[in-house]
Amino acid sequence: MNLNKSYSRLKLILKYSDVDIIEIYQSSIMIFINPFNLIPLAKMYSEGIYMHFLGWISVLIGLFTLIASVRGGLRSRIFGAELHMWFCSVIVSLLLFISHDIISTGIISFYILQLCFSLFCLWRLTQEQSIRIKDK
Repeated sequence: MNLNKSYSRLKLILKYSDVDIIEIYQSSIMIFINPFNLIPLAKMYSEGIYMHFLGWISVLIGLFTLIASVRGGLRSRIFGAELHMWFCSVIVSLLLFISHDIISTGIISFYILQLCFSLFCLWRLTQEQSIRIKDK
């Protein structure tokens, strides 16, 4: 897909879509906000290497989700939503495992909210996939 088609698809997404905007929003959070939340957590406790690693994994998943959303392939968008769901599940599990004296509840609730949005996106994308299959 060339750059002009991707740009025009991005304009259509921003103008007419609902789930696509949430996907772009989620991917921007994964790229720009999650690393700044996770990497400093690596210095706060002994198992911090996982958070440092997951900060960079967040950037990769966010880039994949952004590219999949702009290109419009439904299978890759579902895969990106699944990656985001599993990523948020791992983060929430690790944060709940850590002592609550170190981690604020705001950080934990931020990732729980991301998990809810990723589950919503996954649900909507699978609904869209089932509708496309029925239409064939």
